[in-house]
Amino acid sequence: MKKFVVSDIHGQDKLFNKLIEFLDTQYDNNYKLYLLGDIIDRGEGGYNIFKILTSTKYKNKIQLIKGNHEQILIDTINISKTLDKQTALELYIHPSNGTKDTFMGVLKEVCLNFENSNVDPTSFVTDKLQCINIWWNLYKENIKAIANEYHLPQTVKIYEVLGLVYDILKEMSDYFEKLSNYLQVDDRYLLVHSGFVNMANDISVISNVSTNIVCEKMEDLKYQNPNVFLYQRLKDANKGIYLPPNSRFCDNIIIAGHTQTYFYHQNSKSNNFDPLFTYKDNQLASVCIDGSAHLANRSYNVYGQLNCLNLEDLSQIIIKNHAPYKVEEIFGNRHEV
Repeated sequence: MKKFVVSDIHGQDKLFNKLIEFLDTQYDNNYKLYLLGDIIDRGEGGYNIFKILTSTKYKNKIQLIKGNHEQILIDTINISKTLDKQTALELYIHPSNGTKDTFMGVLKEVCLNFENSNVDPTSFVTDKLQCINIWWNLYKENIKAIANEYHLPQTVKIYEVLGLVYDILKEMSDYFEKLSNYLQVDDRYLLVHSGFVNMANDISVISNVSTNIVCEKMEDLKYQNPNVFLYQRLKDANKGIYLPPNSRFCDNIIIAGHTQTYFYHQNSKSNNFDPLFTYKDNQLASVCIDGSAHLANRSYNVYGQLNCLNLEDLSQIIIKNHAPYKVEEIFGNRHEV
């Protein structure tokens, strides 16, 4: 069975659909696809991607690990249970995180199918009411505009619509909460969401799904699994990622997303979103595959891409975020670091 890994789809369901269509056709449904987190936000198709990976056809074929954007949703939907409520809300409303796109995508889905929905007034628990209040304060005008666009009857109360939005996002949150932070494949690869930091920093933590946390002690990691030691130090991006000698993952090739490869490639070539291969002692140590899939700037003709890595030979399937979303296969490393 062929095995593939992709990361940071960020709501780009058109790219994801294209990838699935390609894999189904080329490999006759005989493959496994690993997603390294961040399937939501920065694009409105996160719920569509979620429905695919949890569908009967794909639930055993596609496996997701948790990214920081999944954790942001978990913390917001379950705000009454979240320890650091202020930080959770700051992350949720920060424009760069693109959480608004996930909300709007689900809101449109609810409005489109509202006539077939049943609203249970007893379901409005504390977390639901708090989230509805957050959304209304943040997106009041957008909510009204979408309700009008989808011609919701005047008798429909907005809180009923937002209650259904909450139910969908709660379903997604409950699913995300059960996910692992890392995955080992074939005793050769360690798959994590975040495995790289900006080169200006000296410390990095993999398998940590909190945003912008830099620390040296295991007990400082809010979401770290205490059963596995994954502390790492990254002094030079060109030398790869290092695990301490007592880690059972020392000999594994680390594959990660989270940090857009563009930031590492920008000194070598403009608008390069290809995977970043790093080496230690002439051996491949890690691959970063976040190709800024959400990016589509027509004014500057700059388009991110979905990078899918074949774990058998490390060839790549690349799909640019630009119609007609052409699939390109790359064999070998076309931008050696």
